[in-house]
Amino acid sequence: MPFNALRTAVAAAALITGAGLMPAPAATAAQPAPSEATSAGSNQHVMGTNGQQITFHDRKHRANSVWVEGVNQRGEYAAKCWNTPTAKTNFTGWWWVGRVYVIEYAERECKGTEKGKQTAWIPQKQSSNWVTVSN
Repeated sequence: MPFNALRTAVAAAALITGAGLMPAPAATAAQPAPSEATSAGSNQHVMGTNGQQITFHDRKHRANSVWVEGVNQRGEYAAKCWNTPTAKTNFTGWWWVGRVYVIEYAERECKGTEKGKQTAWIPQKQSSNWVTVSN
């Protein structure tokens, strides 16, 4: 898998947290707790106060799926593959903060040839719950 440096940094942070040098996160799941998740049309997540959801815009029409990895709203490493059946795909229910890596794949399920990579910065706070990442 790509971006081993990110995994190493997150793992190191987890060790520091376990050693008591940083407060432990409230939960360990990569996805938000049901009370934090919202539907695609809802802004119930207190309007982007602790991470954002991603909309992927495939302007070059080359991605049939994308792999997203980075840090979630709890400061934990998270990664997931999404199929991208349309030019714009919302990755609902996953909240990201800071540097996020997006890898495009030619085939569904993040298989086949890598078609492109982007690095995006996801703000912790903003006036909405969504950030668009485009190729």
